[in-house]
Amino acid sequence: MSMPRISIPGNKFVSNSGGSSRGYAMKAIVDGNWYKISAGAFNAQAEVVASRLARYTNIGGCTQYEMCIVNGEYATMSTDFLSGLEDETVKSLHAKVTGAPIEPMLERLTGIELFRYVKDIVYRGIGLDISERAAFKRLSLLLQFDALVLNEDRHFNNIKFVKGDSGWDLSIAFDFDCCLYSVVDDLAAIASYNQPSLPFYQTHPEQLEWLYSMSEDRLSVSPFGVDDVTRGVWEESHQIGKLEVENYLKGIVKQRGGL
Repeated sequence: MSMPRISIPGNKFVSNSGGSSRGYAMKAIVDGNWYKISAGAFNAQAEVVASRLARYTNIGGCTQYEMCIVNGEYATMSTDFLSGLEDETVKSLHAKVTGAPIEPMLERLTGIELFRYVKDIVYRGIGLDISERAAFKRLSLLLQFDALVLNEDRHFNNIKFVKGDSGWDLSIAFDFDCCLYSVVDDLAAIASYNQPSLPFYQTHPEQLEWLYSMSEDRLSVSPFGVDDVTRGVWEESHQIGKLEVENYLKGIVKQRGGL
């Protein structure tokens, strides 16, 4: 099946300058769907694969992305899961609670000290205690999944909270364009690549060690087939990153069991 081709006027797009400097440069919402144009060689493909892989885990909900071509460029399409809901991010809550941007604090704090600071901001902003077992489990599984898919960009503008009938809670997972080597400049050097992490620690191993020390909750991965999560994502004319991503997925299958 060929990828849907969509034309969207330029004035519909906004940049992601409020979030991260990496990943998607432009996005637009049209008829209840978000369209995000890939800013790199295979950001869109990586995000689709990650969202499909999430179906085989206990992450507890993930935005489902599909491939499309927008204005001649590779992009992803997803349903606006925030439609009709009140939402906040750690970054927006920090601005409301303190009247200042969060970035200066990120230069001063890291690790458990940063978590305690963020916990206080979130509680003061919406009354949610992210150290409480159920809330921390959702956050922990999100960050564990980030480690699984090598996500480099879980910043404080894409940790989102939504207000439902039962009050505030962590939203479903979203934003995976900077994963699965999609921001690596030299794919030939993957073996020596130092995989960075966010938001509380600089590397995934450090962050996982902390998460494991905080609770017994662990991300589980059900058996899956590599073809099931990559089918239709790469066109014959665009194979950048395909081999590297498939080899990485095969490693997960071998380590955790699969088809």
